[in-house]
Amino acid sequence: MFLNKIRLNLSKFFQYLQRFLNYIIFLILLSASNTIAAEPCFPKQVRIQSSELIDQVTSLSITSYTLQTEYSEECLSHQSPYPTEVLIATLKKGSLKTSINTQKKGQLLSGLNSQWNIRINTSYFDKTGKPTLFLKSKDKNLGEKLSRRGGVFYCVKGACKLVPSSSYKVSKRHEIALQSTPRLIQSGKYIKGLRNPNVLDQRIGLAINKNGDTLIFQSRRANFNELRRFLLTELNVKHAIALDGGSSTSFHSLSADEDGKTHEVDMAHYFWANVPYYINFSDSN
Repeated sequence: MFLNKIRLNLSKFFQYLQRFLNYIIFLILLSASNTIAAEPCFPKQVRIQSSELIDQVTSLSITSYTLQTEYSEECLSHQSPYPTEVLIATLKKGSLKTSINTQKKGQLLSGLNSQWNIRINTSYFDKTGKPTLFLKSKDKNLGEKLSRRGGVFYCVKGACKLVPSSSYKVSKRHEIALQSTPRLIQSGKYIKGLRNPNVLDQRIGLAINKNGDTLIFQSRRANFNELRRFLLTELNVKHAIALDGGSSTSFHSLSADEDGKTHEVDMAHYFWANVPYYINFSDSN
């Protein structure tokens, strides 16, 4: 009788021990699945085939990159036979002026009120043209209430920052504040659990590099995985977020050199759409 009780207790003990060990293994596997190595078909390498400086004036530079993305054998279906073209505009920290423009005032730039101007689309909107996420212009909220989705890009005193929505504090001091999703990079690390990271489409987004400069990135045909690998490994990006891409993708730039000659990065036939709101960046000096 006594031995039977011991056997029964030992049996229960080993059952509980096995459950505990299974739970520990589950946590380890879950953690591993959330690392970037376990992301579905994450690129092995993103190489810069070539680059061309398109425009450069004081606090602005615009560079076109041609990228070649390489995948492992089991992910070759995601490897495009064509190189990926990415346009990067770098706006120096401390010299930025920002505003939100409505569609009526947001058509293609026609003149300069500073040394350079860049205009891009904002985040998502519904059929009526109302932003579906938080969008603040000075003291006015043009969209929905701030939620915990994605992240918030905001600018104050000539510099911009990008934080998770849960960390953002609304302030009257902020010239603009724009909520969007998905976040691609946070604090120099890839965001885990990105949905559909290998879908090819027109892309546009905002990033902050390690120097605190603002980067605008856009591509005619790219997926999130190759973009964030390129941004992190080649451009030292610390934070990055995507805006409303696809048919909403919009980018237009005008600048003037020391002689007053105007330069235009006219991507209108590839990157322009009549969206309800635009972000306008310009030189504050």
